[in-house]
This record gives sequence, structure tokens and C-alpha cells, in this order.
Amino acid sequence: MVQEELNLPKKDKDRDVLFKNISFAFNSNEKIYALGLYFEPNAIDGKDKEFKGKGVYSTKTGRFACYIYNDNGKKTAISLNEIDDNSTNEFYTNGISKGEVFLGEPSYEDINGVDVLMISYNIPY
Repeated sequence: MVQEELNLPKKDKDRDVLFKNISFAFNSNEKIYALGLYFEPNAIDGKDKEFKGKGVYSTKTGRFACYIYNDNGKKTAISLNEIDDNSTNEFYTNGISKGEVFLGEPSYEDINGVDVLMISYNIPY
């Protein structure tokens, strides 16, 4: 579903459809703790300026960067504003710089007092 939207010409891509598709993927698998979809500036539709700070999928610069996670059983979607500084996001930069799928090292993250095993999986587009 996401891939179908990404295959459309830039002028026909719809950010709401992308968000709905990743929300559906997240809600369809209870084993996924979090799911993010991030793009380089203007990569989706060239309309970042129009989306500055709008909705849960646009950063303060308008870039599409949505992160959906499970917050004590509540599905929560936020804009990942820190993605605007790519130099600090290994999960993002490794896939982009190598141009291939990146599988991060498993690590435990403290999520509300519980150690949760997390693995980053990045597929560059």
C-alpha cells in the first residue's frame, strides 16, 4: 500500500494516504512497538513548505517524518522533528548513505519501566 503511493508521480502523491497506510500497517501487527516513515526534504511531493508543522506527519520544516508508537496500550502518532538534523540519527543515515537496507543492532530500551528489545530496520527509498 505504501509502495503503491510512492510509485505515483510526485504531483499525485498524497501524504494523508501515506499516513493512513502506515497507521494501518502498525495497527495490524501487535508485535510492532513503533513504526516510522521519514523522507528526505521535498522527496515525496516537493511541497514541504506547504506542510510546515501541519499534522502528525510533518516536521517544523514540512518534511514528512511520522513516528507511531505504543504508549501504554495507546497508539500514538507524532512528528519526528529531530529528523531534520540527520547527522544524529544513525537509524536513518546508515540506510541512506549505503543505499541499502539497514538492520540496526538489537538493544533494550526502557519503555515505561519495562525493557523492550528494539531493532531498527531501515529501507531507503
